[in-house]
Amino acid sequence: MSSKSVTDGGITIEEEKQLVELRTRLDGDWGGVANWPEFCSDFALLRFVRGYHHDLTIIEKNVRLLFQFLQDFNAAEIRKIILAEPGEPIECYYDYTRLPHSAVVLNTYPERFYHGNDCLGNPFTVTNVNMLTDPNLLMEQLTPEQYLEYRVARLLMVQLLLHELSERHQKLIRITMVWDLNGFKVSHYQRLKDPKVMKFWGDLFERCAPCFPEIINKVIVFNLPWFLNAIWKAVKLTIPRRFVAKVVIFGSDISGIEERGPILLEDIPSVLGGKSTVPIGEYRPPALAEYYYICKLLLSTIS
Repeated sequence: MSSKSVTDGGITIEEEKQLVELRTRLDGDWGGVANWPEFCSDFALLRFVRGYHHDLTIIEKNVRLLFQFLQDFNAAEIRKIILAEPGEPIECYYDYTRLPHSAVVLNTYPERFYHGNDCLGNPFTVTNVNMLTDPNLLMEQLTPEQYLEYRVARLLMVQLLLHELSERHQKLIRITMVWDLNGFKVSHYQRLKDPKVMKFWGDLFERCAPCFPEIINKVIVFNLPWFLNAIWKAVKLTIPRRFVAKVVIFGSDISGIEERGPILLEDIPSVLGGKSTVPIGEYRPPALAEYYYICKLLLSTIS
């Protein structure tokens, strides 16, 4: 299977050799996705190479787990629903309304994947506590199978977007996730951990975790409450250091951030509630600290 070189995108000579070897091992056994570039391109496979520390045995094992995951969850049919038509702009992969059962899910959880690009070109999302409504509302309207179909479609859409952005920028593009937990209480946490809710969500996270490495750039958390901070201190001891290093946490004291001064509405694209005419695809908040101001200015318009 031919592949596009990404040498100019920062791949090392050793990584290039490993991609060749991985393709040799997988040749003729692509699990039905040989024509899906978002899973078979050099950039897609590079996520496995870097995510699993260049260990080809583990890499091959988890790539095959990905192929099995896609078969088990009928990804071929879901992909037909969300795949862009020829000539459609890349922005179509920022639109969750394309996903199956989105009308119900988005009415309950008003999430939107794409809110802009960070200074490195990585797309970022912003979530606040107001988006974490009662999961029972969702459970009343969808079956576990329907919600699973939506979540798998969302994973596929993210993969499609990251593939397109990586090809456009000729480097590995990842997601930056911004969470503002101001107002998140113990009762919220208990609601999300209810056994009925956990059963409704199922084991998708555990199933997909080995199959989608290196899609996260940073997880930036503002206003982390004390009890989640205690939980995080325990949990981070059990997860890979590589992921822990991606998590940036700010408590309620953000005085050092505020010294910079606010972002003006004139700096924010109009689609996000600002006054700038800059296309959203070209929006680049230039520094990590400015995510705080994006939260302050925009969460009311996207929640």
